[in-house]
Amino acid sequence: MSHLLIIEDEQDTLENLVNKLTDKFPDYKISKAFDCDEGFRIMNLSKVECPVNLLITDLTFRRQPASRNIKDGMSLLQKLRTLKYCLSCIVYSSHDELQFIHTVMNNFQPEGYVLKSRDGTDELILAISKILNGGKYYSQEVHDSQKKRLFFAEQLDTIDQKIIEYLPGINSITDWDSLYEEGKMPIKYKSVKNRLHIILQKMEVDNEKQLLLKLQKMAII
Repeated sequence: MSHLLIIEDEQDTLENLVNKLTDKFPDYKISKAFDCDEGFRIMNLSKVECPVNLLITDLTFRRQPASRNIKDGMSLLQKLRTLKYCLSCIVYSSHDELQFIHTVMNNFQPEGYVLKSRDGTDELILAISKILNGGKYYSQEVHDSQKKRLFFAEQLDTIDQKIIEYLPGINSITDWDSLYEEGKMPIKYKSVKNRLHIILQKMEVDNEKQLLLKLQKMAII
């Protein structure tokens, strides 16, 4: 028997999910938890008789007590990876920011990432069906965000990557030439300036401060 575990701290959202999934998958065991500690406890208790084979979890839990050991969804995913738990996972979250998406996708490779929205429940049901049949499923916005990041990253050569690596710590023009003299940068400030201008145009920003903010949002730095 397939065993689904849903971890969600919004009670109305959780009950609605449980009801819909029970109707859609009547032969499946469906467990619920309001926080990651409780979810992890359920996984451990179910190991022998009916192990959880699909975890559905949010990333942030604003309503859970501060005393909880596993603070958020990413901490839970990290714990499961460290302990080598064998189960599929769907991240079901309203976080559509690239720094969340890229971190989760790059570090944990979940089988699904579904964004909460008006039709999020229907999309989640579709994702569950695909994953239980050996597939994967990601919301279109997740695909688009990843493609956008990859497209920009592929346009950067090794020198551009060096510029972006050192840019957050630069306080003056002389810092660039110091990096050149120390052998950490292959070009001097004049060439760096020209390359930065091109990067600013590609990122559609006006200055280095805006560039840094956008690079953070895109999970480049």
